[in-house]
Amino acid sequence: MRTLRPLPRIAGLLVGVSTLVVAPVSAGEVLLRPLAQWRWGTAISPDLAPMLLVAAVLLIAAVVAVVLARRRWPRPSEKDRATSASLDEFAIAHWVEDGQRFLKLWQERIEHLGELHDRLAAMTQEINQLRAQVSRIEELRAESLRLSQEGEALLLERDQLWSILARIGQLIQRASEARPGPVGGAAPEVGS
Repeated sequence: MRTLRPLPRIAGLLVGVSTLVVAPVSAGEVLLRPLAQWRWGTAISPDLAPMLLVAAVLLIAAVVAVVLARRRWPRPSEKDRATSASLDEFAIAHWVEDGQRFLKLWQERIEHLGELHDRLAAMTQEINQLRAQVSRIEELRAESLRLSQEGEALLLERDQLWSILARIGQLIQRASEARPGPVGGAAPEVGS
């Protein structure tokens, strides 16, 4: 049915064109006289008017024949319509399958994105824990450094004390060696 609608329009157009051709031919001299002023127009003779009229009539007859032949062409049967409907259903089913496949793919990607988000949250928590541990290690390192410095100071003090004690011991030993005993060589007895 869609193809029959343009044909009457074409037929009307051709009838209009042929009318434009036939009207000047019927006027004959009115159209051909101005054409005679140009060089190429001198080749047109008044005998051309009947030939243009015949051409217009043949053109109109051809248009009418095409329109009639088009109406006689077989129209699509119910089977053909059913086939085209099943093709439409097949195309729609194919689109639906494609849509479902894309939807499933997007759902998988969203699930994968959710898994990645969970992993990222877990990694963030681990990073925070590691930062806390690193800060604790830094605190322990600073404490260890402080204690080692205090230990070195204590060792230095100990060494100084040992050197003082050693000096005192030397002084005591010198004092005991330098102390002269009574003449006669015996040391006085205590308690007698």
